[in-house]
Amino acid sequence: MDKSIKINDYSGMTVNERFFSAGLLDEWDMAARNSDRMSMIRMLQVVGINEYEATKTVEHILDRQARNPPNDSASKP
Repeated sequence: MDKSIKINDYSGMTVNERFFSAGLLDEWDMAARNSDRMSMIRMLQVVGINEYEATKTVEHILDRQARNPPNDSASKP
């Protein structure tokens, strides 16, 4: 096999491990903080999640964030 061709085998990895392996962990965190739905779906697809599952996952995450916003009181004086 040609070693110049990089094949990503994400089998057996968690989604966070996939993001780390793909160099997308920080980008994912930023997209999630900004509720950037399209970027989140695209990144999930990049790491091997099909469009349907990626969309459902992002909908769940954003719905959960809307119902449970992060507590910003720690950053306030």
